Amino acid sequence: MNMNEEENRDFIRNMCEQCGKCCQNYYVLVTFTDLRNILRYDPSLSLKNITQLAEFSSNYPEQSILHQFPPIRIWDKKQNREQTGYLTLQWQKWPSDKITCLFYDADSGYCKIHGHHPKICQCYPFYMENAVICDRETRRCPHL
Repeated sequence: MNMNEEENRDFIRNMCEQCGKCCQNYYVLVTFTDLRNILRYDPSLSLKNITQLAEFSSNYPEQSILHQFPPIRIWDKKQNREQTGYLTLQWQKWPSDKITCLFYDADSGYCKIHGHHPKICQCYPFYMENAVICDRETRRCPHL
């Protein structure tokens, strides 16, 4: 099932209950365009404080999503070696041991950077395949 972005937004407006399940315990893969949009929205943020490099094994369950995000290589000054991985947003850990996206506001259930959040979040619960929004990803969203 292919949907355009407007249909996706309508679906989300009508179905999303801001439970935050999609913002918990999952990596938020980002592109450089996503990061540019976030930093333009809030210039007080820095890449170092909002991103992390994640390594995924070949048995990672989201392989269809991973191939949409090219891995990057960076030089780790502390370990004096090159690292390869995927750029993701950092996590925040709550006293209840819940782990969420850095920008998730547990009180409101909303994203603190809503309107400027990564494309992968804008499309959720749908996923993108070659720049086309495809079928719903139903494992995480209890409202589908």
